[in-house]
Amino acid sequence: MSKRLKLKTKKRILFFVLVVFLLFILQAYFLPATFVLGKGVFRYLPLPAIFVNSKVVTLGEYFTRLEVSETVKKTSLSFDQKQQLFNQMVLNKIAESLLSAKGIGMSKAEVDTAYSLLKETTQKPNLAKDYKLSEGEFKDWFVYPDLAKVKLAVWLSSNKKLNKEAYSKYDLVMSKLDSTEFDALAIAYSEDALSAQLGGDLGYVSYKDLVPEYFKEVEAVKDTKVHTAFTRYGIHIFKVLASDSKGPKDSKRYKVQQIFIQTGDFEQWLAAQKPSYTTLRLVR
Repeated sequence: MSKRLKLKTKKRILFFVLVVFLLFILQAYFLPATFVLGKGVFRYLPLPAIFVNSKVVTLGEYFTRLEVSETVKKTSLSFDQKQQLFNQMVLNKIAESLLSAKGIGMSKAEVDTAYSLLKETTQKPNLAKDYKLSEGEFKDWFVYPDLAKVKLAVWLSSNKKLNKEAYSKYDLVMSKLDSTEFDALAIAYSEDALSAQLGGDLGYVSYKDLVPEYFKEVEAVKDTKVHTAFTRYGIHIFKVLASDSKGPKDSKRYKVQQIFIQTGDFEQWLAAQKPSYTTLRLVR
């Protein structure tokens, strides 16, 4: 075979390979997700599936979240369920954008801690592998977005302008603390119905009983005075009355008494931000 013929053959093979590769990529955009071949390959190709302003949901994340949802539900997702998942991915990117815009930081250590806690609470020590993902992929596509929303929800709870009614109640309770017993205020004003009946008594709680942002505030208290914590759910006026080491794995437990005031619904507030963002969906 002549050199010229060999060169032509190589070019034809290269052209064929490029065409096949292009068709492989295009099928991800034109076929419904159920019929896309080789979805796992797209985890290694940084190709966009959804644009939310400058934020991108990659094909890898898009297909992975679909597959994980179907694994959890143990059935194929309906059209409505797929649409809900798509909307959730869009809201995740909006939350990440808002987090940056408001200067709220999130460190790698926080993501790692959240992942470790999730493994423990789900009792799945190989959580990422259970879904055929690396730890990095699971943290990037599941832990990070959820933690971003938690941090933004905490910011919302601490915002007086966006929670005027809740803060009016908070100011009222705080003004009565010097003249009224904590128990009586909890019964009268706490919006946690169960603990309110007990004068705000939560009993002894460990890191497994409270959301992390609340437990962190409880853990930092070194006295029995009244403190305030903001969580994804609202405002907690609380006291730490005692502690012991009888929690999981001999960890600390704290005897907590609280008055809970609910702030605005975070998911509703986040959804209301959606019209301010441009969404471009590239996949079916």
